[in-house]
Amino acid sequence: MVKYLHAYLPVSRSIGEDNLIALISGYAGVVGRWLNRFETPSDVEELWQLAENAHANCYPELEALLDDLTDDERGLAIRLSLLDNAGIEAWPKLREVLLNTSSVTDIDSLARRGLLENSNPPTYGHIKRVDVARVFLSQHYIYGVHEELRYLVAACADQVINIDADSRPFAEALFTIGELVRKGTVAEVLR
Repeated sequence: MVKYLHAYLPVSRSIGEDNLIALISGYAGVVGRWLNRFETPSDVEELWQLAENAHANCYPELEALLDDLTDDERGLAIRLSLLDNAGIEAWPKLREVLLNTSSVTDIDSLARRGLLENSNPPTYGHIKRVDVARVFLSQHYIYGVHEELRYLVAACADQVINIDADSRPFAEALFTIGELVRKGTVAEVLR
């Protein structure tokens, strides 16, 4: 692994093999952060900071990324954060609800900036990363989250007509939103 890091992360050659292994400390998330195309460290200080952030499940880049979005992009980012775990099977059915007035090119834009992973369906990536995004959005964009929650609940509820396979993704989305509210993840915005 050290040879791999030295080949793809030149700054790793500056700290010695033992220090490099100590920074990773058995957590693959550290290597993932180092090799992320948006976070690749250019000096030893950044290498240490990214390792520390990975171990702490901290994503400081998210705040700047979320703050820099247009209102429409942020609405899409909120909806995707609320239903990030929809999965590949549900995405075709939930796609139109999640997009709302956005287009698929807006998803591409969020992926190009590093907010979302470039995947199908779109996702924030690691579960801790989407949790951090959801909490930040709920604390700093209270009214936006409230409106997107109201929209998602109404749009999904409209699709649950019968208890059948076609309604299942929408019912599961409503359950997911209910769990977020029950756990307090987004409860503040509903007061």
